[in-house]
Amino acid sequence: MSFFSIVNRCLLELFDPTWFSYIQSSTTAPSDVACQANLPPERHQYKHPFSKKPYFRNRKLRIITPLDIRDAQTLCSIENAYNEFSVSLRRNPGSLHIPQDMEIVVSGKPEEIEKMEKTEETMAISTYSRRASAAYKYSNEEGLTLGEKKEFWHFLAEYPSHVAELPPNTESQFYHAVKTGEFYCAQSTINRTMYPYTERQIDKVVAQYEELKVSLEKGVNVMPSLCYLIGNAMPRLEPLKREDGGLNIVYGGGYDY
Repeated sequence: MSFFSIVNRCLLELFDPTWFSYIQSSTTAPSDVACQANLPPERHQYKHPFSKKPYFRNRKLRIITPLDIRDAQTLCSIENAYNEFSVSLRRNPGSLHIPQDMEIVVSGKPEEIEKMEKTEETMAISTYSRRASAAYKYSNEEGLTLGEKKEFWHFLAEYPSHVAELPPNTESQFYHAVKTGEFYCAQSTINRTMYPYTERQIDKVVAQYEELKVSLEKGVNVMPSLCYLIGNAMPRLEPLKREDGGLNIVYGGGYDY
């Protein structure tokens, strides 16, 4: 059994299978010549390491979309939605500094995509900064505001195949979350609705992380798998805040969002 098959099997066992749709794993080939055929200029197609679903990225504008940009109507709707968002952002940036590395994800509402009604009005836009490890929300009233941390982790897991390294401080955040998780698991009275991981599950996450790091040191491109692992694990490793029904305890240098 290959290393990637072992990783995938362990991930399937670790995570709730209803969360994810992937079945098989594979190495990532973001620059496969056949995948890049008939794409507009500055666009590249990437493949998720586990779901194998493609996504597309405009390298110049840092626009990411899971929608098929080979379809002219879809591409036009994405560009119109991006242009409208850019104008709104310039008019009202809000109190936050706009990150220089901001990546913009343009996706469509599932019910509208099924009807093939892909217009700029049906497109959803979300923004992220890997350098700041942050997700952002935008409204015409408030401008750009900080989103929930779990949204950034979802982004890291969902679009991992075009990056060559983890965002800054990701590994230190992962380390502190693991330590916090170990503390929670050691509490005999812990309510699993407040902290869902068991000690065995945390050990599996750490073991997979260490195996992927070894592969990286050997020159194997498993960075997409590493991003996916951490992005999926972090929302559950991080305990719930008190206002969400959790205990809000910070331990061992851990952090609280």
